[in-house]
Amino acid sequence: MSGLVSSSYRRYSDARSQKNSQVSVNSYGYRVRLARDWQVFIQENFESAAEVQEFFGVSLSTAEKWFYGNGTHSPSGFAVGLAFSLLPKSAQKFLGVNQ
Repeated sequence: MSGLVSSSYRRYSDARSQKNSQVSVNSYGYRVRLARDWQVFIQENFESAAEVQEFFGVSLSTAEKWFYGNGTHSPSGFAVGLAFSLLPKSAQKFLGVNQ
């Protein structure tokens, strides 16, 4: 994911083991961006929180947080995986690694 790790290494531990390597991970910033991008993805692909609930098999409360939550509620990994599996073009557009 672009911007998550500042250097390009196969594994995070490889980057950390390099002398003078400046590896920086902004987990909080990524999480904030993901929550915002997820809400845009949800609103562009579903008509209502009820549709989100049905598609992802989550509680209505979770679906409402994703749909109406002002970009403050990040998805679980299974939901991102499901989005990429069943709505790949849209998921790539809103959640893709090339952003």
